[in-house]
Amino acid sequence: MGRPFDSIFKSLAEEDPRALLYLVGMLPLNTDAQVESLPREFNSLDLVIDHAYQVTDRRGKRVVHFEAQAYYRHNVPHRIGRYAAALAITYELPVTPVLVLLSERGAPATIPDRHTMKQGNLIMKVRYRVVKLWDLDANVVLKSGPQHLLPWVTLMRTSPDQLGQALEAIRAAGDRKLAGQAMTLAGLRYTKGSLESINLLERVQKMLTEEIIKESAFYQDTLEEGIAKGIKRGIEQGLERGKAQGLAEGRMGEARAMIRRLLARRFPGLGPAPQLDQIQEAELLEDLFDQLLATANDKSASALLARHFDRQ
Repeated sequence: MGRPFDSIFKSLAEEDPRALLYLVGMLPLNTDAQVESLPREFNSLDLVIDHAYQVTDRRGKRVVHFEAQAYYRHNVPHRIGRYAAALAITYELPVTPVLVLLSERGAPATIPDRHTMKQGNLIMKVRYRVVKLWDLDANVVLKSGPQHLLPWVTLMRTSPDQLGQALEAIRAAGDRKLAGQAMTLAGLRYTKGSLESINLLERVQKMLTEEIIKESAFYQDTLEEGIAKGIKRGIEQGLERGKAQGLAEGRMGEARAMIRRLLARRFPGLGPAPQLDQIQEAELLEDLFDQLLATANDKSASALLARHFDRQ
């Protein structure tokens, strides 16, 4: 569920880290500061971080590390602690870890902002900032933020008027990428029905490709609705396979697509991996994706793929 949203977060982080730092309140938009992306891989520790930047401003140099999650996961504090320790050892600079939560769904009433790790006599304590997008004021983007932050308004603290303002600005811009991001991110928070009242689909659907629609949560919503109506009216078009099979196929297709994008970007030498089409369990594909994210080099990725293919 979280992977298309992670992709949008990574796109923002890579294309405009200053905007990301501004969005979560880490750096004023127009302040005199230098932001440099840091390598994501720690080969010696077999770690791959989400996003880290060296920020240099009037306060000196520091490392800001983001761990973005579509939904809260209980192993996140431990992971942040490991990443913070690795960054501190590697760069010997102050480290500011930030957990960015895109959706309130599944989050505990009190979200931890610190963690202690013990390995024998070694005790490490980490404090990190928790950014809940649903608590951020949408005016931060609507009044002074850059245009490519507009899709994120769908996840922020907003009124119907403000949400409509953001969607209208996206429609007026005629930017297909922004429209797709708004639709995908909105699916984290809203149901298809709840957004019909502000005409989200009507405003942006002309700019959407089939691929963008299928990546969105609204596609699954529409699929379920179509299956239910098909059963009632006896409509054909493949709906007889049933809701479970249709959703399972969609889930597997999404997982295969995300794995292939990851391979093409980080391990191009491994090719498109046609054997993925033989894996018929969504859980196995999603597990493979998670493990590939944490893999540091082509050799390890190749071995990981071989183990999964051998299980078939």
